[in-house]
Amino acid sequence: GGPQICARSLDIRGDVEYRPPYLTPRMGVVRSLSGFEHPILFGVFCSTGFALVFYTWRDKIVRALTGAGFVGFMTFMSLSAGAVVSIMLQLCLIVWDKISGGRWKLLLGISLVLYIFLSVASNRGPLIIFIDTLTFSQGTAWTRVNQWQYGGAEVLRHPIFGMGMTSDWERPDWLHTSSVYAYWLVVAMRLGFPGLGALTLAIGFAVWRIVTAKNLPADAAAIRTGHIIVLVGLIFSMATVHLWDANVVYFFFFVGAGLWLAESG
Repeated sequence: GGPQICARSLDIRGDVEYRPPYLTPRMGVVRSLSGFEHPILFGVFCSTGFALVFYTWRDKIVRALTGAGFVGFMTFMSLSAGAVVSIMLQLCLIVWDKISGGRWKLLLGISLVLYIFLSVASNRGPLIIFIDTLTFSQGTAWTRVNQWQYGGAEVLRHPIFGMGMTSDWERPDWLHTSSVYAYWLVVAMRLGFPGLGALTLAIGFAVWRIVTAKNLPADAAAIRTGHIIVLVGLIFSMATVHLWDANVVYFFFFVGAGLWLAESG
């Protein structure tokens, strides 16, 4: 589940503490969470509109940039690195699409070469570099890196059936949190490699059906591009944030909502 919200307390000065610990201001700004349980969830939810808004209004560039900019601003107000990373990645993919004319296979090849290079040339690995570089706080980056290291070890100890939904994971005493800020890692820890593999296959099959849809009208093809770009941003951000409650439902709804494209050709 999500983090526990601290109770209100009154001290001898008469001050009321009403903010949960994770709402400590960052960069002098109080993190927005709206009706969600945590600012991370608010930011991830907002980020799903970025590329879709841009491609929906692609023929009216002022409206497209204004709408995408508003989505980006709302996402940034969560001050969640995982949500902001999704926006940054979506922006990079939009720029690549416009510059290259949609040469996605070339981008996949470049990304694969870069991944292999970082795996060989660095002793930390691409994922750790990604987490360590794209976070607002070195403290949270340090926590996430250690969660991946000790959580990954937990996966290797229970590779088939996982540790279950209620068991606690082994970690050193100095790692003062039982939470794991990575959705994909949590799935692997709880359900093992078969559970993670089944989930990956289901999402991959849905994406394949959407990508290979033929003879789409121009509007549907543009929406498909925006939908896939948002999905890529979400999948990457979910390596550094955990989703729960309504946001998990929304993520799978979002994946399934794109499947109408497979039937609209």
